[in-house]
Amino acid sequence: MFSLSVSEVSFRAANSDSVSFESFSVFMGTAFDEELVDTFADNYRGERTQVFSGSNVTFAPSAGWVRIPLDMEYLWNGSDSIILEVVYSGADQGMLYCGYWETDGFRTMYSGNDEALTGSLERFAPHLVVTGAVVFDTGFGMVTF
Repeated sequence: MFSLSVSEVSFRAANSDSVSFESFSVFMGTAFDEELVDTFADNYRGERTQVFSGSNVTFAPSAGWVRIPLDMEYLWNGSDSIILEVVYSGADQGMLYCGYWETDGFRTMYSGNDEALTGSLERFAPHLVVTGAVVFDTGFGMVTF
């Protein structure tokens, strides 16, 4: 059995502008199902883990990508669908605009209110890279590559 210890997430920027936020947080967890429902909390199977939190944060694309090094690594089991939830307030230029592709199911949801319990479902997914180390359970202990 293997897992991935996620240490960074990156979004493919839709433009080259930097954007600043009063607050910016990233949460991760595994999905309850393959498609999302419109209540944020109902999409998680188990724990919702905060992996990044910052105040007065500015992101600038580098080589077309916005990289977010996580404050805490997230251990993903490698088999369940993963949720990446971004919550922010006080964006100086609207939001972090990302490239995306169309999907056949509800893979993204959003709300214009950072305290909303529900959101609007969409049939697209952002271009995203999840970076980390592969972790193997050998039966005698964990080995990281």
